[in-house]
Amino acid sequence: MIPAYRVTVDGRDISDAVRERLVSLEVADRSGLIADTLTLRLDDSDGLLALPRRGVAVSVALGYDAPGVTDMGEFVVDEVGARGPGHALTVRARGADFRGALKQLRWRSWEETTLGAVARDVASGAGLEAAVAGGLAGVALAHIDQTGESDAHFLTRLARRYGAALKLRGARLALVVAGSGQTASGRSAGEVTLRPEDVAEWRLLAEDRDRYGAARARWWDWAAAAPQTVEAGGGTDGPALVLPELFASAAEAGAAAGAALAAARSGVACRTVAGRPELRAGAKLRFAGFREGLAGAWVVTAALQRVDAAGYATRVEAEPASP
Repeated sequence: MIPAYRVTVDGRDISDAVRERLVSLEVADRSGLIADTLTLRLDDSDGLLALPRRGVAVSVALGYDAPGVTDMGEFVVDEVGARGPGHALTVRARGADFRGALKQLRWRSWEETTLGAVARDVASGAGLEAAVAGGLAGVALAHIDQTGESDAHFLTRLARRYGAALKLRGARLALVVAGSGQTASGRSAGEVTLRPEDVAEWRLLAEDRDRYGAARARWWDWAAAAPQTVEAGGGTDGPALVLPELFASAAEAGAAAGAALAAARSGVACRTVAGRPELRAGAKLRFAGFREGLAGAWVVTAALQRVDAAGYATRVEAEPASP
């Protein structure tokens, strides 16, 4: 298979012009409130390339001559630079970026509500549409405060507390179960199996925090007028992870403890021999024929697609999939 790509600017296909001058093309796709990015480096040794204007829309698709290319999304040019010697021209663009609307500091509270309702309130106030996975939408919240926090920080804190993952794509904010490999609608985000011959290099990341056998969180018991403790995991191996926050209910404390324990796990990073456009943030990843530590299902948290003189390869970072 021969690597192929399509680059379109304001609806006009400029792939042939790019191909004559391409140094590298990178598309970065990440989970969280980080806009996807496109970085295009072109040879301008003759000084004839016109600088593209900021704000122009660029669409990119990557893949092979057969079966074809896969859409990587639409980006907006926000930075153009040139440098020498060699006269390389660099164009950087971001996916439609609504992060600015999430930066405003707010003071507000919610009582007797759900995680889905809070996420929709926050998204709506920022001009976004929220899509919350069914397993998260109905999570009960007795009380929650947003005190001098930006919407982005508040949403990130909520996601971590309840073992969720955020993804901002255009004007749509998705909240899904971390490690589930599913979209907010409940559909699979796809699954890719890699074998030793598919991987140029890999790295297993195992930290000391993996030794936690349990996680504990405290909540305020109004009837007893005293804090109570709940525990998730209950393992006997390793120390317990203790959360510093005091929660409003036993249910919230238990959910937070479980999410913290699930997050305290190892990760993996690898680079493929040939590019895999289907490796996107949220997709499930399996390793077949590798050492025991790589067995089981993983979920991609970041994917970097790169085309250059060496060919087309994909770098990914992944975390263990939820059970």
